Amino acid sequence: MVIMMKIQIGNVPKIPDFDPEAESLHTISGPNQSASFLIAGLTGIVLLICPTLVLCYAFSFFAIPNPDPVQGAQLSPPWEAIVPTLLFYIPFHELMHLVWHPQMGTSDQSILVLWPSKLRFGVYYEGSMSRTRWLIMRGFPFVALSLVPAAFLSIFQNVPFNNFLRTSLEVLMVVNGAGSGGDVIAMLLVLFQVPQKGEMCFRGGRAYWRTGAPEGASSLPTVLK
Repeated sequence: MVIMMKIQIGNVPKIPDFDPEAESLHTISGPNQSASFLIAGLTGIVLLICPTLVLCYAFSFFAIPNPDPVQGAQLSPPWEAIVPTLLFYIPFHELMHLVWHPQMGTSDQSILVLWPSKLRFGVYYEGSMSRTRWLIMRGFPFVALSLVPAAFLSIFQNVPFNNFLRTSLEVLMVVNGAGSGGDVIAMLLVLFQVPQKGEMCFRGGRAYWRTGAPEGASSLPTVLK
């Protein structure tokens, strides 16, 4: 398989003379940038409390007993686990988005955006996908990098295992949960504004939706259509 994903340095360029109405595209309304950052931050805090901590509590009832209580002492968190996790959490998060792009992110419509001046790194899809696929794509990092580690750590909380791995999972669970607020807000906006059978369309760095592909346009992927 040849990876054809594009790399964009700086923001995704706008499309000259682009007319959304010509493609029957509808805009998705949302708060301004400043309000978005504030709401996303508050939402991230809520995600750490519910459902992440609630999930930890629920799975703690299924915790495996410590087979060797003598070795059950907790070691101090190693910084050599914390620092790499903080550095690589964003690439991990974006990779979880990428795998839900059509063709698992290997098409030329998947774009890796590197914006050094804004300290931004992310993936973007310049094409169309079903609303269902988009919602799964947007929420998958929170499930994979926060909820799954929370469940794992709760079940194995009494079982001694590699302290480096334990600390990495704990840090990843927390920072990813706090950083997933923007994804959850975006999902709520789409859930309330885009019809169930709607199609998500991305043009020039912006998201739109339409009720179906216009005549002559390429069809959506059959998976999760």
